[in-house]
Amino acid sequence: MSGAEGGTGGEGPTILRAVFRKLEQIQAEQQRQNVQGEDTRRLLLAQVEQGRRIERHLSELREELELMIKAELMGQLGMLRAEMGHRFDELSDRITVLEGGDPWKAEG
Repeated sequence: MSGAEGGTGGEGPTILRAVFRKLEQIQAEQQRQNVQGEDTRRLLLAQVEQGRRIERHLSELREELELMIKAELMGQLGMLRAEMGHRFDELSDRITVLEGGDPWKAEG
């Protein structure tokens, strides 16, 4: 063996150690990225679930609002019908009086 061959023999383990350290660094970085990926996944799932809860809540609010509006409209319609009936009765009584009849006399 010559001196040149002997010199290259010691470099092999040094290169292997450097490659091994680099691989360890890459592995550690991958593990950090995996942890960050899991954290991101958990946050995304939480956001999706929160979005679903908001959608359900909005749906419930929409139904309640629809019911409230219908109830209010029906109440107003009932009051309008009663008022119109009362005014029609008043007008009918006036017409009867103008025609010379008795508005309180029962028809027979």
